[in-house]
Amino acid sequence: MDAIQTWKDEIGFRGKDDKESPHGQWTRIDVFCDGGRITTLVNGTKVNEAFNVSPREGRIQLQSEMAEIFYRRWELWPLGKGPKPAPAKQ
Repeated sequence: MDAIQTWKDEIGFRGKDDKESPHGQWTRIDVFCDGGRITTLVNGTKVNEAFNVSPREGRIQLQSEMAEIFYRRWELWPLGKGPKPAPAKQ
């Protein structure tokens, strides 16, 4: 049986290796855009990386896929000038 047939929409479905923070705590997401490369870290752990991205400049859009989302703080920094990413959770 494939994963789509066995998946259930329930609390804890991501398992013990989930990178998001526990309920009631903020999750830190660091996104680095350098030319055509985008790297995304969640609480200090790399969760996605894309290469040859296009367009390489333009507007920034924050999006949620059919769920509400809350932002506590949103910062935009030039590469190498912002704070270091959060240390990875163990």
